[in-house]
Amino acid sequence: MSGFMGEESLMSIENTTSLKLVVTAILRHQSKILILKRSSKTKSMQNKWGCISGYLESYEDPLTRALTEIIEETGIGFEQVILQKILYPIQVEYEGKVTFVIQPFCFSSKVSSITLNWEHVEFRWIDIFDIKLYDLVPKLDELINCCFK
Repeated sequence: MSGFMGEESLMSIENTTSLKLVVTAILRHQSKILILKRSSKTKSMQNKWGCISGYLESYEDPLTRALTEIIEETGIGFEQVILQKILYPIQVEYEGKVTFVIQPFCFSSKVSSITLNWEHVEFRWIDIFDIKLYDLVPKLDELINCCFK
């Protein structure tokens, strides 16, 4: 699997000051969803709750990048996660300055133990019905609902 999974969607973005390709890994363990609170040290969306994510370089395979981000941000290894679903890419405009084109992946995890890196200050395994209680990165609730319905 190579290339961004929604390259045709890039053609519809016009007049954007900055375009960033991103992968997002939504992780479930049993009936709970992992959310992580972003550090004030991150480049965008500081102190908001999100899932595992990272920038994608044009030469990178999106699935490989998503798996790498899982290891970097949670300490959970490749052998502990199972790919459940690949969603269609979405676009999120942020503060009128940047458009994120996000390739979402849905995974299940065999483990719940997490080791955070510098990008996050807190994590929670939550019930999907509690997602609205958190200050989330844009469109995360929609992606989570698509992953696990």
